Amino acid sequence: MTFFKDFYLSLTPQEQKAFAERAGTTKHYIRYNLLSDNPALRRVPSKDLISGMVKAGKGEVTYLMVLAEIIPELKQEFYREVRSEAKRKNRQSN
Repeated sequence: MTFFKDFYLSLTPQEQKAFAERAGTTKHYIRYNLLSDNPALRRVPSKDLISGMVKAGKGEVTYLMVLAEIIPELKQEFYREVRSEAKRKNRQSN
């Protein structure tokens, strides 16, 4: 499990464009309105756009990943969940 921002920024520019098109938006909108570090620029995506992003992610993007990017409290909870999962995997591999 990863954060949406990490997933999206790991894509090449061409993959970002293709992802955005499959989601029904532009890579500019995702980059500057959903992933901006400036809270004043952030926008809350529509339910349809969130669904489009999950579908465009082809199993690599979840609703929680997208929502965690736009709701700070949820991002903190998601981070705790990611850390717990990583610890659990680490214990299983040892």
